[in-house]
Amino acid sequence: GAPTFYDKLLPIPILNLMVRRIDAVAVRGIFRYLEPARILASLGIAPARLATASLWALMFVGLGTSGGVGDDHPGQYLPFWQEACSEGNARACEYVADVETVYCERGSGWACNELGVTLSSLGVDPGIVRAAFNQACAMDFGPGCENSLKMATRQTDFVHANPPDDELPIVIRGSKGPIIEMETSVLYSLACDRGWTTYCTVPMVNM
Repeated sequence: GAPTFYDKLLPIPILNLMVRRIDAVAVRGIFRYLEPARILASLGIAPARLATASLWALMFVGLGTSGGVGDDHPGQYLPFWQEACSEGNARACEYVADVETVYCERGSGWACNELGVTLSSLGVDPGIVRAAFNQACAMDFGPGCENSLKMATRQTDFVHANPPDDELPIVIRGSKGPIIEMETSVLYSLACDRGWTTYCTVPMVNM
């Protein structure tokens, strides 16, 4: 499947077409009085446009320092959303399911198994949940087979396991480009950097 961040780009062409209308609204009513250059000028700060540009610059510096912009935000990677989901954020859980679906379609049995667990927690139809476990089992991911059997006996204490080494390039990729490096030690280090804490201390052996 396609990376899940493309949907966030869809509004951009619409916003581009609305620029003139947005500008027209911005000079009307209360928006006119909230215009930064006007406020700064009323405070005797001149030149107002330079001050406005400085405020924007400071804002972006602050965002950059806090990690709000740039290419290093942990929200690019699955563990960030899994943690938010575990804290009860329903939207995060839905996003986790979307990402796991993509990884499952890319060939990760681990992701198919985790997708089944996530869908079960979201109250999705048991048939769909079991299909995810069966897909994991078909990909030779053992916990998927176990969880499929558990569903047959209406058990919900599903089994988890770390992704196999050969699936790490799929699941630790996040919203970045494909991972070409296949050396285990490098993959473990990259996984650790991207929030997969179990790989920060795991011995460098095949799983």
